[in-house]
Amino acid sequence: MKKRKGIIALFTMLLLCVMSVPIFAKEISQKTMESMAETWAEALKTRNGQTRYDMMSDEMKLKFEQEQKSSTKDEAWNRSIGWSSPWVVDYEINIEQESAEIFYIMMDSTEQYYVMWDYIAFGWNENKNTIEVIAQNTTDLFVYDISSHTVVDSIFSRGYAGENIAEFFHIANAVKSMILTEQKEKFVKYIYFEMINTTKQHNLETINMALKAELVTLPQNPGKDSVLQNIKQQNIEKYIQLFESYNHIEEKEYTIQLKINTDTNGVMAISIQ
Repeated sequence: MKKRKGIIALFTMLLLCVMSVPIFAKEISQKTMESMAETWAEALKTRNGQTRYDMMSDEMKLKFEQEQKSSTKDEAWNRSIGWSSPWVVDYEINIEQESAEIFYIMMDSTEQYYVMWDYIAFGWNENKNTIEVIAQNTTDLFVYDISSHTVVDSIFSRGYAGENIAEFFHIANAVKSMILTEQKEKFVKYIYFEMINTTKQHNLETINMALKAELVTLPQNPGKDSVLQNIKQQNIEKYIQLFESYNHIEEKEYTIQLKINTDTNGVMAISIQ
């Protein structure tokens, strides 16, 4: 009888040890991650957010609900994700360090192609004994040349430069080109103009503006970062935060000067510093 009590006590100790394994210490199989990543990608292809929702951790589910509510501007929310255009035509999956990189190829009605990267991190929920998606990092769209399989540009957004500049969009594109001559292997995501002052002399108007530009590079999988992997072993909450904020945007500030012919409202010269 004493021997049986000893066996029961030993079994209880072993059970407690198993239950105390932290969320990130259990090994997740390659096959499981590939299957979950494929389900995640197919959900965007079919715009079915419910499928993704079922795979998320409780914290991610809460974020998802908040994002969906903000998009509908009321307390009601739906589980539809993605856009009607562009839509997913293909994707590739790569697994690395308990994370998945999903590379989407997308197309719109003009047959222009785009690409986007989606990174998801996996973890164990020890209370439910299930594998969940615990973090997500999704990039913006990039313009894609399907014939050469290369990224050629980012989706470029322009700021507001004032109603008196009729050729604003031409100016924005010119400024973008000027910035990229010194910023190799980068893309301009957004530029914003702010008026400093303007002077006039006869039919020549000189406009000085401050310029902020957001620059991006081709994104990288946070799951491949060795520093983040070390953090994961120590602080899972910090790891999730850093994973989701990876692929930082670099902001640059410039001053530009425009010389405009007020008779034609055309730009005669543009310089940037």
